[in-house]
Amino acid sequence: MIDPLKVIGPNGGNLFDDRLNAERRRADFNGGETTLHRFERNDVASRGLKNEQAWHRMAAYMLLAGRTNSEIALAANCSIVEVSQLRSQQWFQQLLGTIAANEGEAVIGAVMSEALASVETLVELRDDLNQRGATRLGAALALIEHAVGRPVQKTLTAKVHNPYRTPQEEYAELKQELEGLKNAGRL
Repeated sequence: MIDPLKVIGPNGGNLFDDRLNAERRRADFNGGETTLHRFERNDVASRGLKNEQAWHRMAAYMLLAGRTNSEIALAANCSIVEVSQLRSQQWFQQLLGTIAANEGEAVIGAVMSEALASVETLVELRDDLNQRGATRLGAALALIEHAVGRPVQKTLTAKVHNPYRTPQEEYAELKQELEGLKNAGRL
């Protein structure tokens, strides 16, 4: 009799039946089967790039601005299917990534170059005894908020919502509240 524990291989499967044994079905690895991605003439990623048209670049900018396929198709005078096909191509996705990475660099650079001067101005306003109290307080709060974030503000309501009441009870309560507002002259 065959021991059932010796029949099962380390990765499952039956060691005696080739159809059920994953280890025996697997072919030996040949390093020449896989190739690394290279940018060549017939490369999938660059094949569409040489056929790029003006509306492709416009579509990329519109996509990054949050426009839909139908809006892009209307602006480019093409079909929605063409825009969908363009979006699925690898070269176009790489173009989107490149544009997105380069688009905000100038703005971020300008903000970063002025950040230190802005913090120093806030510190000066906070420490200047000739400034009004509100200005000094605002500068101090701005420094704290930028350092540790804004504090969480809780909102408390006086009315407690009862999730177990029926729609008829809720309607009667709202009707009564409306009548009270009308009698008080608020409505």
